[in-house]
Amino acid sequence: LEPDAVLFHRNKDGTLIRLLRNRMFPSLHKVPFTVVMSFFNGDSEAARRTLEWIARLKTPKTHPILLCYEQGVPNVMIQSILQAAHKSFVKVHHSQYRRPPRGTFPPTVAFIHAANMMAKMGKPWLWMEPDAIPLKQNWLDALQEEYDTCGKPFCGPIVPHRGHMNGTGLYPANTPELIPETMKATGSVFDWKMKNEMIQSCHDCSRIFFHTWGVIDGKLNPIEGPDPNFLGTGLINQIPDTAVIMHRCK
Repeated sequence: LEPDAVLFHRNKDGTLIRLLRNRMFPSLHKVPFTVVMSFFNGDSEAARRTLEWIARLKTPKTHPILLCYEQGVPNVMIQSILQAAHKSFVKVHHSQYRRPPRGTFPPTVAFIHAANMMAKMGKPWLWMEPDAIPLKQNWLDALQEEYDTCGKPFCGPIVPHRGHMNGTGLYPANTPELIPETMKATGSVFDWKMKNEMIQSCHDCSRIFFHTWGVIDGKLNPIEGPDPNFLGTGLINQIPDTAVIMHRCK
């Protein structure tokens, strides 16, 4: 930019505001959250595709990512996923966890591992499963702004008619301290289990983080129905224009 310029036109994705705010008012700069993506052998290809899509969106490199993967994912796939992640994130961390034992709920085991990792790193984080799909280039900035201004430690889409935050959402670094019962409940569905421990400290960001579970009578439904299939169904028109990310598309 010209050094004498006092006004600039145009920047639509908010990145110039973020850059100027960080340079001019560093005391107000919030810690960028870490994107945490967890996968096992069965959805490792979905993780790779999602990360390739994030790169194709030309997502600005503003945030780090932690990749957590279950024991047993082939090394060639891990390397492919790491390579895809480097395209869009300023730093790529990765961690392997043991295969969940019989009688446990695998997504909860993965979540507990990630929560403990992020507590050690001391960073807020976005739990992003491979079926959470960014919709717009500025999705990370929009989520960061929402989290920075909401004033609550948890931030995610609250499921209609159920009243719990869907697991794909933003968490504070000290999550294990805030949901101690959930951290021990390896046999339970973690987002439903943690409701009573954290829902009063949760900001509903459904306006920008759209959640659906399935399809009933041609309509996206937040709690039931078969997996959404967006091929030729017109379902994409049911996603609000304000949304920058959606969950879930298998």
